Amino acid sequence: SFPTRRSSDLAGQDWGGSTAFAFATAHPHEVRRLAVLEAMPAGPWTETGSGRGGTWFAGFHQIPDLPERMVAGRERDYLDWFFRAFSATPGVPTPTAVDEYVRCYARPGAMASAFARYRGTARQIEHNAKHLPQPLDLPVMAVGGERAFGAVVAENLRHGAANVRQEVIAGCGHYVAEERPEEVAGLLLSFFDGA
Repeated sequence: SFPTRRSSDLAGQDWGGSTAFAFATAHPHEVRRLAVLEAMPAGPWTETGSGRGGTWFAGFHQIPDLPERMVAGRERDYLDWFFRAFSATPGVPTPTAVDEYVRCYARPGAMASAFARYRGTARQIEHNAKHLPQPLDLPVMAVGGERAFGAVVAENLRHGAANVRQEVIAGCGHYVAEERPEEVAGLLLSFFDGA
């Protein structure tokens, strides 16, 4: 039997947002409120193989084995391109954060795991289509950075959720939690408190 009270507030950013949405579609009785930050969960509304937003790297990351071979030993250069291209805040991520990201992604199999997320888009669509016979009826907050996904986060989520609150963080890029930590924390606390 299912609990009568939804007890979990769930938030995720980027692929974590897609994962949080997938969990909510599979277990809506366990989620009280869902926040999706700078993510584009895939579902029956998504064309198979379309990747994430039609960006060049989505297709590149889906090629078996090639990205791993090309990026091996160049993780810092590769990741730095993304940080510069998708952050709207100078100095974010910080050099210390970049060092930690590079340390983690340079570990054996780490980049392959990251690329596998893109290669799993068709499975994500299949999962969400299977578990989403009707839109989620729980409160969902869609947060986008104005200079990245912006309002498109909410537009995407409205395909799978009936009650979507849109928040666009002005002047912010893709890394919302690092670029505007206080604002993101305030949005999450307010949303999870039911305000």
